[in-house]
Amino acid sequence: MSKTASPVLVAALAWAVLPAADAHAVTGGDETSAFSRPAVVSLQAGGHHACGGTLISPTTVLTSASCISGSDLQVRAHVHDLGLSDAESGGSTTKVKTAHRHPDFDAGTGRNDVAVLILEGAVPDAQPAALPAAGSATPQGTELLLAGWGATTQGGALSRVLNSVTVATGDPAACATAYELDGPGVLCIPPDEGKGACTGDTGGPAFTDGVLRAIQTVPGCGRPGQPTALTAVSQHREFIDRWTTH
Repeated sequence: MSKTASPVLVAALAWAVLPAADAHAVTGGDETSAFSRPAVVSLQAGGHHACGGTLISPTTVLTSASCISGSDLQVRAHVHDLGLSDAESGGSTTKVKTAHRHPDFDAGTGRNDVAVLILEGAVPDAQPAALPAAGSATPQGTELLLAGWGATTQGGALSRVLNSVTVATGDPAACATAYELDGPGVLCIPPDEGKGACTGDTGGPAFTDGVLRAIQTVPGCGRPGQPTALTAVSQHREFIDRWTTH
C-alpha cells in the first residue's frame, strides 16, 4: 500500500466541510450514547480533529504513528460532539508534550503503525482503557467495536459526534492483497455489509469487552475490495509499555 496523503491532512480537508451531527458515521455504524466511551479521544492538529486515540493512562494516549504530523498537537477528552467547546461539552483539551513513533514504523506500508503520546498534564477524571496481554492472539471471527469521528463514506465529511460499529476480524490475506500488510501485528476487517473505519478514524480504538485490542490503521470505508486494517496492540506491548507514564 502507498499512502498518498497523511491522515492528518485528509482529516483536515474533511473537517472543512463538517456537517451537523450525523447519526451514521464510522462506515455502517451508529452514534454512541454520549460519554459511553470515556477512553476514546480526539487527536487534534491546529484545533481540528485529525485522528482518533485512546487513553491508556491519565497522561498517555495510544494512536497511529501515521497521525503524528506537526508540533501543534492536542488531545480532546470527555467529548462526544466535536462541534461544542469544552465549556459547552464538559470536556478537556490537553497539549501533547512528546510523541513517540514505533521505531520500525513504515509509512509506505503502514506496518507497526503505533505511536505513544505523552501529555503535558493528566486528563481530569481519566478512565484509561485496559490493554491485552503481550503476545496474545485475536482469532479470526473475534468481534471488535470500532469507535471514531470518521466520515460515513470515502471522501465525505467527518462526523461531529462519536460513532461506533461492531465488526468481526476476517482473513488477514485480504489486507495482504489490498495493502501489502501482513504478519501477526495485523488484523483485517472485511468490508461486509459496508462496515469499517473511514477517513478521520485512523488511530482510533478497536475494543473487545473494553480491552483495547487494536488501533485503526487503514480505513477501508466499507467499500468492496477495501478492508479495514488494524494494528494489534498485543504485538507491540514492549514499545507501548516503554513510553507509558502513570
